[in-house]
Amino acid sequence: MAHQIKFRRDTAANFTSQNPTLAAGEPAYETDTGAFKIGNGSTAWTSLPYVVASSPGTVTVVQSGAGLTGGPITTTGTLNVGAGTGITVNADDIEVDLSPFSTTDLSEGTNLYYTDAKVDARLSSGSVTTDITTTGIVTAGQFEGDINGAVLLAVHNNTGVTIAKGNVVYLPGGNNGDNPYVDNAKADSSTTMPAFGIAQVAIPPNSPGEIVTLGSLTGLNLTGFTTGDQLFVSPTAAGAFQNTAPTGESDLLQSIGKVIDGGTGGALEFTGAGRTNATPNLDSGNIFIGNGSNQSVTATLDTSIVPENTNLYYTTDRANTAIGAYTGAMSPGNVTLTKFSETVVGSASVSGAVTIDVSTGTIHPITVTGDITSLALTNAVAGTSATIIVTQDGTGSHTLTAGAAWKWAGGTNTLSTGPADVDIISVIWDGTTYWASLTTDYS
Repeated sequence: MAHQIKFRRDTAANFTSQNPTLAAGEPAYETDTGAFKIGNGSTAWTSLPYVVASSPGTVTVVQSGAGLTGGPITTTGTLNVGAGTGITVNADDIEVDLSPFSTTDLSEGTNLYYTDAKVDARLSSGSVTTDITTTGIVTAGQFEGDINGAVLLAVHNNTGVTIAKGNVVYLPGGNNGDNPYVDNAKADSSTTMPAFGIAQVAIPPNSPGEIVTLGSLTGLNLTGFTTGDQLFVSPTAAGAFQNTAPTGESDLLQSIGKVIDGGTGGALEFTGAGRTNATPNLDSGNIFIGNGSNQSVTATLDTSIVPENTNLYYTTDRANTAIGAYTGAMSPGNVTLTKFSETVVGSASVSGAVTIDVSTGTIHPITVTGDITSLALTNAVAGTSATIIVTQDGTGSHTLTAGAAWKWAGGTNTLSTGPADVDIISVIWDGTTYWASLTTDYS
């Protein structure tokens, strides 16, 4: 009688979930994949390798295992083979899927990503977002964006001498083709200024060259200069610069940059192309005036900076000082006046103790509304005189008692008493006594 032998069988999912341990020599078959394993009596299903045919043939199904990653993989999938020996692959027969990767996963220079055509397309699109480093010169019809480095201008030296590297130059006018002429700048004349740049390299006579119009220049002999020095065009040596501002009034003042590294192999930052003698800010009421070093400084416009006899400025104090020091044909202290006017102070209503402030004027109209019990001049000095116009109010009959310091011409100080009567008191103060006269009843 014939016997039928059947392998242990189940789906791959069930074997995996149940993870049985097969007996030694016990076969088990996956009904949905066609793969099978043979047990060794100790290894569970998920750790047990599949049985692989030893003879050559076509691989239809590969499961993950030693030396392989991924899986299960069919003939329509991708086989990932780990590093090892004994595997030879024809590159023409390999299809590589790079879709999960980007340029950051690829080594520079591998030629796996980027072509000249792609570079040209990116540059022409105007949307380059990465740095471009070059040791040469980049020529562009138009540039827009941030600059980190020197800006150069192609020029032509049409003089008969070499313009040395680092010389400060100006544009005298004229050109050779598209290149403007340049010559050494000098701050003592507007014809050789303003400076427009600094020679990047030596420019031989009647030859083209380049100047730095903005940015740094290295490899200069800056002996005597210190890092941070402000640089100005020299008024004494053509093409030179100095770390002090020129002081001559006829010299042009142009700050062209700063030293960023002093010494024999120094460097500077050129920033001052095409501008001289900028006017700084000035506070309200101030002016610029030259100092002892022929430099402009700010000052308040007052008598301290205006020489005597210039007729530019005069104050009451200066006039009083001049009058007091007068030493002309008349005796000292006396002045001949062709005309003068006195200040009339606004009228005031008074009674009781009355003070007249002579610092406000010399003529004081007052209306008496009651008896005056005392009278004095305030802010008076010896020699002060005043005129007091006294008007009775609508009632009248108000009296004046001045005080012991007052001495009256004719011995009287009796006011007119009628309503609206007007009297005038003329008084001179000698420092001790008020010498006064009263003229009454002006009508």
